[in-house]
Amino acid sequence: MATATDSLTERVTACPLCGSERLQELPARNLNSRDPKRAARLAELVRDDFFLDQKISVCADCSYVFQSVRPVPEGLERLYANFAGTVAKVTPTSETAVEYFLAENSKDYVQMPAKALKFLHEHGLLDGVESAIELRTYGGGLLAILRERGVTHVEGGYIQEFDGELARRIFGIESLTPFSFAQAPSEFEPSRPQYDLILGYEALTHSRDPVGLLNWIRDHLSPEGKAVLFWEPNTPAYREFMPLEIVFNNFHMNLLTRDTLVGLVNRAGGLSVDVFDDYHPSFASPLYLDAVLRRTGSDNGSGPVTVKSEYDEGYYRSWLKWDTHPVLA
Repeated sequence: MATATDSLTERVTACPLCGSERLQELPARNLNSRDPKRAARLAELVRDDFFLDQKISVCADCSYVFQSVRPVPEGLERLYANFAGTVAKVTPTSETAVEYFLAENSKDYVQMPAKALKFLHEHGLLDGVESAIELRTYGGGLLAILRERGVTHVEGGYIQEFDGELARRIFGIESLTPFSFAQAPSEFEPSRPQYDLILGYEALTHSRDPVGLLNWIRDHLSPEGKAVLFWEPNTPAYREFMPLEIVFNNFHMNLLTRDTLVGLVNRAGGLSVDVFDDYHPSFASPLYLDAVLRRTGSDNGSGPVTVKSEYDEGYYRSWLKWDTHPVLA
């Protein structure tokens, strides 16, 4: 349940996972709100300071952590539209495409597709795949590789027009559809009803409706299809390296643990899930979770789910270190 607080934010009053209304707000403000240069630039571009008021809460019953004061769809769209121009060293335009793609953002556009391909190969997830769709494509590079590997139909959902342009111009990807985490998942209508492989990046943590996204994935998987959700942040794993305010950023609607990720899948129903640890290139310990989803014979789900978690409100409050990070000091 969500209630409007002003024109660009809304308050979520019930836990998206278990439905409880026993929510405890955590005194955290995200990095982009705390960094004066970034906040000022976003305020200039977006022309409102609504993003400064985003808040997170923890559910007292299942320990799920999520944005309880969050942007409405219009506000989130505006944040996505302006964010790259705020923080990127080179603003992505037609004229700066190659520089942005290769020199300034190689992690997203080069390293990520390489890591994704390695994971898909290691787990045999390309076997028998004839059609694949990539939600939130980064310029179409992975789609081009999959096409070379024999996938007959490759398709991308893109957030920024820049990514769609790159996919068409550099890699010749023709099947492209605008994709937005601000929209209800049911509004995303790609060219085919089902796919053998569905790929997403931090999709659950960015989604305003993670259960709805999982329902969409289930309904668009072919009977023997697989979905791979890469790099969902395993939030507690970050605790050793950075304060909670850094992990909670403008776009992280949900902060996940292994238990709550599985709980979301169970609530959606009709899917089995295998969860794997994954790594950030800057840290030796695994920080991410990769989820491999398959359809099951039953579509039962959608009801509240009981999740037992070792992470309660006290744990998250103990992670608030506002005065120990140079950006936050």
